[in-house]
Amino acid sequence: RKVAHLFPGIILVHDQAEIQAALKVDLRWHTIHPPELTGNGNFEVRNSRAALAAKVLALDGKPLSFTTGHHEYKPPYHLTRQGDPLVQDYEPFVKISTEGRSLSILSLFAVTGNKGALPVWIETGDGWLIRLDGQRYTVSEKNGIFRLTDGEREIMF
Repeated sequence: RKVAHLFPGIILVHDQAEIQAALKVDLRWHTIHPPELTGNGNFEVRNSRAALAAKVLALDGKPLSFTTGHHEYKPPYHLTRQGDPLVQDYEPFVKISTEGRSLSILSLFAVTGNKGALPVWIETGDGWLIRLDGQRYTVSEKNGIFRLTDGEREIMF
C-alpha cells in the first residue's frame, strides 16, 4: 500500500497485491456516515461540516463491484480474548470487490466543507483531476510512479 497526502484535502491510496491463487478480494473503506454510491467508481460521504468525494478504480482494468454496508462482529469474532462481547459500532463502509491473482486499485479522495454539490474526480487522457475549493489537482501514473500536483507543489511516489 502506498499513500500520499497533499495538504489540506487530497489523499491517494494505491493498493497492489499478488496472490498465489485466484480469489475474490474485497477492499473496504470505512466511513463516519453512510456513503452514497454515485456511479462510475465514485462515492460521497457527508457530515454536518465536512464532505468526501472519492473515486476508486482498477489500474489493471479488472472489473470492480461496489456495495455499501455496516460492519458487524460475527461469531466467533464477536468476543475479546477474555470472552467479553466487542462493542458493535456498525460502522458504515463501501466495499470494493474484484477477482484474480493480482490487483492494482487506486483510491482518490478529496475532503472539503459540506456546502453544496461536491466536486467529482474526472478522468483525463493521462490521469485524473479534481477542482476543489478553487484549486485544480491532477494525478497521473507512469511506469508505476504516481504524480500528484496542484501546479505549485508535487508529490511523486
